[in-house]
Amino acid sequence: MSNMIAVFVLLLAAGLSLFGCQQGDPNPFFNKGVAYFQQGDTVKAVAEFNQAVKVKRNFAPGYYNLGICNFKPGAYAQANQYFFKAVKYDPAYVSAYYSLSMAYVAMDSLPKAKEVLYLGLKRNPNASVLHYNLGYIFLLRGQADSARWAFKRVTELDPQNSDGFFNLAYSSVDPKYYDEAISALRKAVEIDTMNMQAYYLLGTKLLVNRTPTPAEMKEGIYALERYLKNTKVVDMKVETNIQIANDALAKVKK
Repeated sequence: MSNMIAVFVLLLAAGLSLFGCQQGDPNPFFNKGVAYFQQGDTVKAVAEFNQAVKVKRNFAPGYYNLGICNFKPGAYAQANQYFFKAVKYDPAYVSAYYSLSMAYVAMDSLPKAKEVLYLGLKRNPNASVLHYNLGYIFLLRGQADSARWAFKRVTELDPQNSDGFFNLAYSSVDPKYYDEAISALRKAVEIDTMNMQAYYLLGTKLLVNRTPTPAEMKEGIYALERYLKNTKVVDMKVETNIQIANDALAKVKK
């Protein structure tokens, strides 16, 4: 599967000045907090974000960034309190719903993760990142058809999302979706020529457990050879995939 969890990035409000501190203006504290966070000083960042929300109680970006600063093992519940405040003051805050869902995933509370994503999608029906995370959660729950629906929506909303197409194919486990899965994988590698997981899945779908046409054999061999050339063993799953790819190539090259 693709790397589902995006890197958290603190919000930078466009056009906000880094200088001056007017009464009731949270932006100077907010910007200082961002700067401290980027320097790796979370303690000082938290102090500045707390000051920002003290100056302006309904300052959603300040609460969101406090949540990000607490997004770590042992503090996910605290992080979610801040994320909930962010969506309380800004009900259309897509990043806050996303982060809420990931905190619940980290706490192994998938039903709650799904619940906040549905709430976020009610407010933001075209937020592809929320559909993406919903698909991820469906996969974790073994609901392949529901995941397939979510990732298909991702590809409609964000047609340049290579991982969206990969996961659409990954969740299309029913043989009746074979052709659509192949098309999705071709699109995934067209968008991102370094999406090695898509090359792996494309090659194995074309060559394993079916008799490929000459054109499919050529395409499958290319996909797996490219995967092997650009992939290093980082865990047991990758090691297993590499062995499957080598076995598939050895079989068709006999």
